[in-house]
Amino acid sequence: MKITNITIFGVGAAGSGILSNLVCVYPALSYTVVDFDIVEQRNIIPGTQPYSKADLNRPKVQAMQRIIKTSRDKSIEAHNSKITSKADLLKFIGPKGSSLVIDAFDNAPSRNFFLELKGYNVLHLGFSAGLAGEAVWDSVFTKMTEAKSDKTIDVCELHLAKPFISCLTSLGALVACRFLESGEKTNVYFDSHLKMFTF
Repeated sequence: MKITNITIFGVGAAGSGILSNLVCVYPALSYTVVDFDIVEQRNIIPGTQPYSKADLNRPKVQAMQRIIKTSRDKSIEAHNSKITSKADLLKFIGPKGSSLVIDAFDNAPSRNFFLELKGYNVLHLGFSAGLAGEAVWDSVFTKMTEAKSDKTIDVCELHLAKPFISCLTSLGALVACRFLESGEKTNVYFDSHLKMFTF
């Protein structure tokens, strides 16, 4: 089946970045975004997320609807919802063969729910406080554990965060594009020292 829908879970720095890229390349596809967070001041100041002061205290998914509609004249489906199980994921994902699922959550417990999905096209996009990131498919994604630094460091406020995240989300979009064009699932690991591994 041909992919007709892209569902992105998490529209922080990673999810909003890959969404913006994919909407430009594939405007005819339908898009669904799922997130539970609201826009805070710390999401705006570093410049790693597309939100503005007008979005403060608004659900991120609602803000992304506004941003994509304003910038691309494209309507997307948005759900301000918390994911606590595999069943929650399935509420927002279309049929296996016609859906691309992107895990862009920023916490280990939520990301691990995707391991329970079988037979879906799941691309995992994420990064760490050490400014190392990945865009990998479900076949190589492994269970995550939360690091202590996850609770003490806001990655988006690090010195090189903006160019690093911009590059990573662009690479993630290229990985998704290759899959959409040819069905090929490439995995990418990337760090702030410009070391990149693909396989």
